[in-house]
Amino acid sequence: MKHARTVTICDSFAILTNGLAKLCKDFDIETSKGIFPYNFANESTLFYKGSTPDFGYYSGINRETYNSMKSQNWDFKKECLIYLDKDLKALYGVISLANHEFFLNFNLNITEVKRFELSGL
Repeated sequence: MKHARTVTICDSFAILTNGLAKLCKDFDIETSKGIFPYNFANESTLFYKGSTPDFGYYSGINRETYNSMKSQNWDFKKECLIYLDKDLKALYGVISLANHEFFLNFNLNITEVKRFELSGL
């Protein structure tokens, strides 16, 4: 007999209300959020290989940073996976440290507390 399992996915933004780049800085996380051309991503570019997408597809970087990462062999899938790997590692680091702080300061483990209980902090 199989037992039904329930998975609850909670957005960390409910308790960590800054963007991930700022949170990485605030928590001194070495793995920081990467750089990715969000505006380039669409159905027709998922398998793109070629020159780095134009500067206009990026946000939050300056021209010098863009020029330092330009390549003739840019691969959307590869770059996307690198970006997501960095993003997840950075978020994990932030959440781990935040959980530690919540436990030290409030005796709460954020992975075991129901959302409505956190709202009273």
